[in-house]
Amino acid sequence: MQEDDFLAQAEMSLEEALDSYIKLSHSSLIEINNFKKGHKDVEAELSEDHRKLMKQQKVLEEK
Repeated sequence: MQEDDFLAQAEMSLEEALDSYIKLSHSSLIEINNFKKGHKDVEAELSEDHRKLMKQQKVLEEK
């Protein structure tokens, strides 16, 4: 890829961001489940709220 190929750079950047978002979302679900299993309801709820905020942020960024 050439340095002046801005479209390819943008597509690659977007692909990397989506990949990291998917990994983060998956790890958040694991974290929430672990808190629930450990009877840490407050932490589980906070983690769930954080996951929801990340999801909303993604929606807003796509607009």
